[in-house]
Amino acid sequence: MNSTSQAELRQQLHNLLLDFAPREQIKPGLERIEALCEALGHPQKKFPAIHIAGTNGKGSVTALTASALQAAGQKVGVYTSPHLHQWNERILINQQEIDLKSFIQTIKALYSVAKQVEATVFELVTAVAFHHFAIHKVDLAVVETGLGGRFDATNVIDPEIVAITEISRDHVDYLGNELSGIAWEKAGIIKSDVFVITPPLIDIAQQEVKKECQLKNAKQIIVKPSKQIEFDWKHQVFDSESWGPIKLSMLGQWQGQNLAVALGILDQLQQPYSLEKEELIQGLEQARWPGRFEVIQASPIILLDGAHNEQGAIKLIQTLDAYKEQLPPNGTKWLLFGQRADKDYKEISKTLFPWFDRILLSNIGGNFGLDPATLVAYAQQTDLGTEVFEGATSALQYFLEHANPNDLICVTGSLYLVGDVRWQLLNDNR
Repeated sequence: MNSTSQAELRQQLHNLLLDFAPREQIKPGLERIEALCEALGHPQKKFPAIHIAGTNGKGSVTALTASALQAAGQKVGVYTSPHLHQWNERILINQQEIDLKSFIQTIKALYSVAKQVEATVFELVTAVAFHHFAIHKVDLAVVETGLGGRFDATNVIDPEIVAITEISRDHVDYLGNELSGIAWEKAGIIKSDVFVITPPLIDIAQQEVKKECQLKNAKQIIVKPSKQIEFDWKHQVFDSESWGPIKLSMLGQWQGQNLAVALGILDQLQQPYSLEKEELIQGLEQARWPGRFEVIQASPIILLDGAHNEQGAIKLIQTLDAYKEQLPPNGTKWLLFGQRADKDYKEISKTLFPWFDRILLSNIGGNFGLDPATLVAYAQQTDLGTEVFEGATSALQYFLEHANPNDLICVTGSLYLVGDVRWQLLNDNR
């Protein structure tokens, strides 16, 4: 099929999805996804699953776990959100995106029911993912929550294993500002008699997870973050104790914690699924998670990272500090930043801006983007050169025209911005 017809299918899919609700609309509750799944014959009950929630890190844990399982011979479904470039990136089987025609056909089959129950886009896509995994008979599906957990559309599955990554404040408009409430939401994916893999959690979050485990007779396994022992701009090596040294292509110091959670999941699956440790390690080392501390260009260095909340921003700066000695000499450090209006942009800005020499502020598009002019005052407090752009295209062009080979630019603040820049740099015309 030629690129023109693929483009037409993508546009058709986009129009169908946006016909249901604005992309950013969120409605708590499971009654709509249950109606959609019932119309499809309850696909969520037809495959074993691993369910992953958390404020930061759940995408990386999903990518690591799925890559390892696939390398060990399993047929693995993956459901993640948001996408970087196209909707069908969210639904994978063995790293292959769902066919656009199949995606559209399933939406059309659900159209009347989805309209009747006023389903959101996320609920609709979730139902499509479960249907796709069921009809293709995946051995395991690794399912990432969209937001929260307890009332997230993905929470109609009955997983074999649950993982909860770190818990901090994010999406406060929907989840509230209290960590106990956020942790209660995320702990809501815990089901009866399952293993619950977590890193060490802050006390108030641990209390909520412990209560839910006791209520559901679930067993929490707290894993110790793997220790980083070597790193450069291409790889990093972690000492994972019982698994030995593991060399990841996924960068960022925080991956030590995500790796530990993924290994905790694999520990529980290794015997029941007869998985070979050597193959699992090979899969971990091959794992990719685009747009998360991803070096997309070497000279000047263009670094993409979807740090979209305060905790993510803190970890990004910590990792950049660690990489300082490996930066080219005499280079200028640029930041290209765009943000959603519903994020805590003040604290994120205060964390990020002082590390850089030049700041480029961009609109991320859509009616949910923050006006970059709002951020100018925070940038000016750092006494740095600041430029404001209408979008990623003009901001990226400005950088490429003015940067020197030894410079670095970090693109962050919103995955929408990261995805836009990444698409342009790869010149991907799929």
